[in-house]
Amino acid sequence: MEQLIWRQSAFGQQLDAYQSIWFGLSVNGDENNPAFVWDDNLPVDYTNWAAHQPAIQKGDNCGYIDHFMDFPKTWEWKMSNNCESKRNFICKLDKYTITAPDNDAPAHLGSPIECENGWNSLDGGLDCFKTFGKEVIYAEARRSCLSMDSSVASIHDLTINLFVKSLLSTDTSAHLKSAWIGAERTKTGAWKWMDGSNFVFSNFVTDNSDDGNAIIGVDGRWESQDSNSVNGYICSKMKKFENCLATSEIHHCPGSNSGTTEQHCYELGCCWDVTKTSHCFSASADSRKSSEEHTAGFAAGITAMVFIIMYAAVGGVYYFVKK
Repeated sequence: MEQLIWRQSAFGQQLDAYQSIWFGLSVNGDENNPAFVWDDNLPVDYTNWAAHQPAIQKGDNCGYIDHFMDFPKTWEWKMSNNCESKRNFICKLDKYTITAPDNDAPAHLGSPIECENGWNSLDGGLDCFKTFGKEVIYAEARRSCLSMDSSVASIHDLTINLFVKSLLSTDTSAHLKSAWIGAERTKTGAWKWMDGSNFVFSNFVTDNSDDGNAIIGVDGRWESQDSNSVNGYICSKMKKFENCLATSEIHHCPGSNSGTTEQHCYELGCCWDVTKTSHCFSASADSRKSSEEHTAGFAAGITAMVFIIMYAAVGGVYYFVKK
């Protein structure tokens, strides 16, 4: 709570030259059952309403900050159902540092091989991603990714979500507004990833139980979608490892079976290659010995997004006022 009050006072100091300012608060529902929402989907767990507010009316309702004509100025929140009226407004930009998750490769697999041309990965990451601008139904996206020994992309945490978002916004050749990801609805209504990895992270802004799959937009938010709608798509696959590529005699990985996924195979400390007689196999001892003699192993790296300098930085967030 103290942090939220501090944020308001921090950007409030920038607003002293203005009478009132739009900010990112709106209403879902109606005047009888309003639900307040932030544009960035964060929970509304702090408010600073003026007297007799919030005044919710039929139609659209938008939040703005107003102040009394006293000194020092006292800023309070109000709602207006005239969202077309002209006011100054305040913007927020989260400042992110994107780093790869803690996923050190088992040393005996050797160093990971860099992604193929046209595929991208986080510095220090073990997965390669590629965007495709052709708009297709989900089944076609699935077939296309499988033909490249990959799956429709899995997103396991906010770091990867931010990275995939950046791929969508920077791939000017694809002109993507949204893309299929590998989220698939099960018969029980739960979500699973196409590649069989654990579904431990989601970023849905809408999730209709009748929809069978999901897309990610250029804003990084997910939406459930009917499987027969058309979108671009993103494929992902794990990097290959030098000792796996050097293994000539294929031996079944202990603990794996016909239902083992690539992710599970990796967790078992084994190699994965769908072109081999056993998809999940052990790295040979000879390849491990050669690797130990010629490489220092795998080192994790980090990469940072470019920051835009603005008027004030508060608690990991930049704010600026626009006339």
